[in-house]
Amino acid sequence: MRRHVRAYRRTVFPVCVAHPTKDNLTEYVRILILHQGHFMPLEERSQPIQSRHKRAEDLSVKLTQKIRDKNARDYLLRPALNSLRDVETILLPNALKTGPVYASMWFEMAEFQLTRAEKQLKHAQDIISKYGADFAGIA
Repeated sequence: MRRHVRAYRRTVFPVCVAHPTKDNLTEYVRILILHQGHFMPLEERSQPIQSRHKRAEDLSVKLTQKIRDKNARDYLLRPALNSLRDVETILLPNALKTGPVYASMWFEMAEFQLTRAEKQLKHAQDIISKYGADFAGIA
């Protein structure tokens, strides 16, 4: 009985010519980011996130004032408020502290949390428009 052995073609990507060091790999990642078009100055990348955060925070304040029942307010707004707090206190400060290689990761997480908060706030708006601001609870 013959066994078939598959030959796998290996693709080798020349990361660096010299001994791989942190500086070589960081430079390689920076070049990849530049070629993929993801590299932007940190301030330019943080401005849209900060403006989205401000709009979402303003909306959450308005919704907090509209919803009278504390349990309903906690149910509808707590997840969004937690996401907004994470963006403000953890994700954006870390994105601005790190170098361009890791900043992209922090910005992606901040954008994800902002999108999540915006969806939750939109859901709260929809509930208020459908049932009114004085609804007592959600089943």
